[in-house]
Amino acid sequence: MLDRSKRVQEAACSAFANLCEASYEAFTQFMPDILQTLQKCFRTYQRKNRYVLYDCTCAFVRNVRYNLREKQYLEVLFPMVMQDFEEHTRMRDKLTIALFECLMACCDELGDCMLVLAPQLVAKARTIVGDTLKQEQMHLQNPQSVDKPDRDICCSGTKILDLSLSLKYIIVGLLSFPFPVLFEIRSLKPI
Repeated sequence: MLDRSKRVQEAACSAFANLCEASYEAFTQFMPDILQTLQKCFRTYQRKNRYVLYDCTCAFVRNVRYNLREKQYLEVLFPMVMQDFEEHTRMRDKLTIALFECLMACCDELGDCMLVLAPQLVAKARTIVGDTLKQEQMHLQNPQSVDKPDRDICCSGTKILDLSLSLKYIIVGLLSFPFPVLFEIRSLKPI
């Protein structure tokens, strides 16, 4: 995974993800080494291979599950994922969706440990959903001059919000969407 060749990186991440998904035994005894390797990958991988890196990280988190909840492991995992979250969600493209999928796996498996990140996740997801709805409204009013928004990104944002709500991570006042806006999300017409 640490090879400089992008093709080797992609193949190694895919192989590791497949191994994680196929294995019934957790990689708990290898967690420190795997997290250290993933940390190096997060520092060095360029945009093209971020997709497979997120998939690989997601598969690893799902494999080791609750074993990852120890502070020493979270102190490695959270900073690397959240740095990407801050950097790559600004662009709001397909990479944002892959990153949201990775974060959803973390929320699923890490439960209460994600509480510390909930304000950042919810705020960013809320902004993405709100901006998408505004762009959709502007596109409907003026389709020639306003591009159609990427609804997949909006869906990913709503999944993060839904997951946060179902895990009871919302702190009073954190989610300030009025209910009509949430209903607007459901009323978006198919493309």
